[in-house]
Amino acid sequence: MPRFVCCFSPRHFSFIVPEFEACCAVFGVRPHYLSDVHAFNAQDSPVLLVELPSCEVAFKIAERMTLLKVLLEYMADGDTYPQLVEQIGAIEPDLVGRFGMGMKWKGCVDAYGRKFSQEEKMGILKCLSPFKFFTDNRVSIKAPDNTFWVYEDVGYNKPRSFPVRHIWFGREICVGSRSLIGKYDVKNRAYIGTTSMDAELSLVMANMGKARPGALMLDPFAGTGSLLCTCAEFGCITFGSDIDPRVLRGKVQKGRHVNVRSNFEQYDLERFFGGLAIMDHNLSAWRPCFDLIVTDPPYGVRAGAKKVGSRSEPKEVPDEYKETHFPKKVAYELEDVLADLIVFAARSLCLGGRVVYWLPTTKGFKPTDVPTHPCMELLAYSEQPLSGRISRRLVTMEKIAQFDEEAHGSFRPVSTTPGGPAHQRFSSTYFKESHGIPAAASSTHTDEAAAE
Repeated sequence: MPRFVCCFSPRHFSFIVPEFEACCAVFGVRPHYLSDVHAFNAQDSPVLLVELPSCEVAFKIAERMTLLKVLLEYMADGDTYPQLVEQIGAIEPDLVGRFGMGMKWKGCVDAYGRKFSQEEKMGILKCLSPFKFFTDNRVSIKAPDNTFWVYEDVGYNKPRSFPVRHIWFGREICVGSRSLIGKYDVKNRAYIGTTSMDAELSLVMANMGKARPGALMLDPFAGTGSLLCTCAEFGCITFGSDIDPRVLRGKVQKGRHVNVRSNFEQYDLERFFGGLAIMDHNLSAWRPCFDLIVTDPPYGVRAGAKKVGSRSEPKEVPDEYKETHFPKKVAYELEDVLADLIVFAARSLCLGGRVVYWLPTTKGFKPTDVPTHPCMELLAYSEQPLSGRISRRLVTMEKIAQFDEEAHGSFRPVSTTPGGPAHQRFSSTYFKESHGIPAAASSTHTDEAAAE
């Protein structure tokens, strides 16, 4: 199989391998790593050498990845430029045979841990000057037939004088989908609430759920629909629900009424808008049919999580008020939110479907903190640090067995960590922090709308 160099963006390091493997899974591909992926430290060096079935498949995987900077077809590498030049010289006959001598090409230079001036880039590209394949073929910046990269690995946060550790040379297959981050930037969105999730992580979540054309996606805590939009970007038919009717109905903003549908119109995604429902997730009415559930459950911070209920004996609502009546609500503890979500996923997902959700936690997190279910397999739990003690984990689970009412009907997902999970009483731990968490990271759900 051909080899490829994956050059990742130096952000959200613990999400890199899970997102890459999820994007491979969309196309039924299992990547073959040419180094120990379990020892992979993305912060130290966000570069992976992998084998994939073909350049065509590699392109499909790369073009949807959010955390990928560029995917290169491997051609040469070395610890020093003399080593690199020697290897390029050895493959030059193969390059001539494969691409010919009438090709237009372009050279790019980039690095992890270092920035280059244009003059420095030109100086590095001179390492290709000994080879007729590059000197005799015409350079074309605007319309190249092939783009060749020199990629340096210097290391994380190293001084400018630090020597290069490794150099990769390859042909560009595809750049990642990082341009979508700007497209879905909440600053430019028609309808947002008081808090909004980072567009980059919203796209990562869509990839972790294997969002793909025709798949049915649900966000049971939809808010203003950030996750609905990013999953629709990949072709999902999206559905959402929320217990708060105001957030789904929208608001008047700058003289016009905006709501979740306004965002779909803005991004030209109306054809992927399946619909919304005002619904208590604790009493969900959705039927089992979904390929992915992607959501950010309420944490119990700020307004706190709520479900329908009453501390006192409920009263009968007169018939004339039933259509406009809003039932009373009680607190919805995080542990109950998570347990209900996992049971709902086990019931409602198709076999092979995924649930992707945020788990707020502390630095004492253990994998056993994640509530489990016999029908669900835990795939990933990537960490996003938020403050000194507080972080959140992006949990991804896949349905591996059909739900059986007799066997699983009364099963209650719980953490198996002795003494309780790190997210136990999360909201009280949150408020004990001596320094506040930024608002964008402490949402009660993905996008909680502003009050009327």
